[in-house]
Amino acid sequence: MLITAVVLVTTYSLVGLVAVWGGLGRGHWFLRVAAVLLFLSVWLAAPDYRFWVAFLVQSAIVLVTLLGLNSIRAPAAPAPDAASPSAPRGRVRPKFSLSDLFLVMAAAGVALAILARVSTSMRSQWLAAVVHGVVFGALTLTAVGAADRGRRAWLRIATLLVIFPASLMGGWLWLARSARGVLGRVATVAILLLICAPPAAFYYWLVSPRFIVLAAPPADNGMDDLLSAAKMVSNPAVNVDALSGAALRAYLERDRAALKLARAGLARSCQMRLPADDSAFRQTNLDRSTMLRQLGRVFVAEGRLQREAGRPEEAAHCCFDAVQLGEAMMHGGTMLDAVVGVAIQGRSLEELGGLLPRLDAAACQNLGARLAELDAPENTFDQIGARESQYIKKTTPWGIRWTLLQMPQLWEQSRQASANSFDRGRARLRLFRCHLALRRFFLAEGAYPESLGEVAPRFLVELPLDPCSGRSLVYRKLPVGYQLYSVGCDGRDDGGRPAPSASPQSAPGDIVLDVGLALGDEPLQMEHVEPKP
Repeated sequence: MLITAVVLVTTYSLVGLVAVWGGLGRGHWFLRVAAVLLFLSVWLAAPDYRFWVAFLVQSAIVLVTLLGLNSIRAPAAPAPDAASPSAPRGRVRPKFSLSDLFLVMAAAGVALAILARVSTSMRSQWLAAVVHGVVFGALTLTAVGAADRGRRAWLRIATLLVIFPASLMGGWLWLARSARGVLGRVATVAILLLICAPPAAFYYWLVSPRFIVLAAPPADNGMDDLLSAAKMVSNPAVNVDALSGAALRAYLERDRAALKLARAGLARSCQMRLPADDSAFRQTNLDRSTMLRQLGRVFVAEGRLQREAGRPEEAAHCCFDAVQLGEAMMHGGTMLDAVVGVAIQGRSLEELGGLLPRLDAAACQNLGARLAELDAPENTFDQIGARESQYIKKTTPWGIRWTLLQMPQLWEQSRQASANSFDRGRARLRLFRCHLALRRFFLAEGAYPESLGEVAPRFLVELPLDPCSGRSLVYRKLPVGYQLYSVGCDGRDDGGRPAPSASPQSAPGDIVLDVGLALGDEPLQMEHVEPKP
């Protein structure tokens, strides 16, 4: 808290001092205002637009007030016949000209043009920043008044104590106006440098990449083979999910070489490669995501064909390859890659859920161990979002920042939707791991456990947490079977009622992975149970 307070006070004090110089300094007022605006423009590079808005409002209040007072106080030039002491003194009137009017209109036009480009919702979001700017501006003007040498010292000290948030600014102005000699000037400069130090450090913290620096892609990057295999997939526009029987076998036969190459890529370390420029990034990112998604569908279709042939373990391996493909897309990729990877994993886990009743204990153990490796916290969504932000800043530093300045809510909404999608995908993966452990428990004990904790550490090294709540997944043993689900992105337990598939990621409802577990020869009925209060 102390560091935050120091940074806040020194930052708006520095902005206030620059604005005071713009209002009271020497030279033409337009050049001084332009210099102040140039100083404020560096805050456009900050990720948070509110700083710029607050400091702009603060500077505008100070500049308008001080420039207006100077114009009113400036006396008009005396008439030629008024040179004698007995001649009447000239009236005090604003020092204003047509050129000043033109410059004021030009500045006002630019400001109105900026406001016209800003959406109504954006203006409402600026309200808090504007209020802060008004407060900072009022404190700055009060500090200027407290530093006025025309007032008594005790009154100036009392004013600085009352407006203690601006006492640093007012104290420096007082020192700058009363300092004498070399020692006074050195002290003035030294204190000014001390005032500048925290804002400079804060600004560097804002604009410098604070994100995780990723290692260069491995020399033998498996993602290269995955992308090559995705390009080899025949007829990518075909809805492979709708194929079956002879048509599916013929389609997969044509893609046998692509699947072999893809599996060779999955056997190695995989990391996405980001294009060097933004124009290539947008199209390339979309194209490769579409191709890789089709490759995931082909893996799942191959698993479906193996299941129809009565080979559940081979089918599970094919579906796991699709899950692994989705995970590979998240390594080194952007938010779009993560969302597509989650979609690939979701379709694969659905197919694995239908296979679960046909898997024996050894197959469940092997599949659970491989999924646990993918579930290791090596690639969180914070890393993915930070990577995308860093990449955008690198490729389009000013265009994107201006867009985000106008529409930051769109960026935040997009990021939140992607984060929710990532959490839902991670929840489905952890649900399936628990389903595998429960299947093994049932095959060993002939019944399901009373609580989920009974499967650890015998069938799970440790229980995975619900990524949506940070707590354990919800488990209830039923008279026939059990109920297992995640509370979903809304964080509310809806008793296992699944959220509609077409609903937004944060809509009410729980995340339920449908698996056809069987007790003997009879399928389990996944009942809906209202949560206990």
